[in-house]
Amino acid sequence: SFLGGVPAALKGGFVCHWYASVGGRTDHLASEQIDPPASGASCKLDFYAFLTLDAGAEVELTLTVADLDGNHFGVHFGKVNELAASEQFNVKEVALEDSNGVVASCTLQAASQVRWT
Repeated sequence: SFLGGVPAALKGGFVCHWYASVGGRTDHLASEQIDPPASGASCKLDFYAFLTLDAGAEVELTLTVADLDGNHFGVHFGKVNELAASEQFNVKEVALEDSNGVVASCTLQAASQVRWT
């Protein structure tokens, strides 16, 4: 949910972006356009991503919310092992921030499964 309501620049729609960085490489996944609700500051995103990683990899995660032109309005920085710490889905509330502080909050659900081949 956006603190203080949806910013004017995002009222026409916005996109969420996941960036996963490890070993000098960054991969990116963007959501489809999300249209904010006509009233209120909360909306359900239904945006998900799956990552396939080497066991024990130190992966930096970045979640952003951007307008349709790609201008980022809020960001959360984290690590995959903090977000997905077990095979059980963990629910975590994270803050999305800009240079002035928190602009939105988001509830994330994540789990990890180690597979050996």
